Amino acid sequence: MIKLLDIYQSGQAVEDFLFLLMRERLDEGDTNISHVKMPTLQEHRDFITRRVYRAWYVIESASGVMVGAVSISNSNELGIVI
Repeated sequence: MIKLLDIYQSGQAVEDFLFLLMRERLDEGDTNISHVKMPTLQEHRDFITRRVYRAWYVIESASGVMVGAVSISNSNELGIVI
């Protein structure tokens, strides 16, 4: 069983997890990420505050570990990162 944690309502721990997930993807050279350079933590939090996605969730495993994220864009595109 997994849980979806609403990023727009979940607080700092979820925001920090997303920040680390983005850093990991950039470090690995993931070409499917929209950022060219790593934003600051404050820039990341400002991005979340702008609510650029229709829906955005962190995926939490049954054991309570955050393992990825899922987003739905305003044009109904689905993005999943694990």
